[in-house]
Amino acid sequence: MTFKQGSTVLRTGALSGGVASFSTSSLNAGTLTITAVYPGDAALATSSGTVKQTVKKATTATTLTSSPNPSSAGQTVTFTSVVSSSAGTPGGTVTFKQGTTTLGAGRWIRREPRLSAHLRSRWVRTKSWRHTAGARIMRRANHRP
Repeated sequence: MTFKQGSTVLRTGALSGGVASFSTSSLNAGTLTITAVYPGDAALATSSGTVKQTVKKATTATTLTSSPNPSSAGQTVTFTSVVSSSAGTPGGTVTFKQGTTTLGAGRWIRREPRLSAHLRSRWVRTKSWRHTAGARIMRRANHRP
C-alpha cells in the first residue's frame, strides 16, 4: 500500500489482514488530498481511495515592547516583537508599522522556542508625543497570522 499526497509518496507499507495505516505530524496546513494506492497482485486488481484531510495552522502569540518608554524627541527607540508557538519556532519576517506607515523590518534572532525581531528607529519630532506601533508578522504556512 502506498500513501501519497499528490505525486509525493508519504509512506509505503505492507497490508496486515487487509489493513495498512501510518501516522505523521509533518503535514502542511491546508486542505490536503491523501490517496492510498493498492498495487494489486496476481489475483486482485489495483485500487485507490482518497480522503480530504484538513490541517489547521498552529496558533501563535505575538508581543511588542518598546524601550525606552517614554522616550524623548530624537531619541533612539528599540521595538522588540516576540513570536511564540507551541507547535515549533515560527519563521518568516516581521514588519513594524505605525498605522498604515511601515517603520521598517526587523531581523529575527533565534531563541528557542520563540523568535524576536528588533527595530531601531530615531524619532525626529520637535514636540513630545506618544507613539503607538504595531508588528505584523509574515509567517510560514504552518502558523496562523
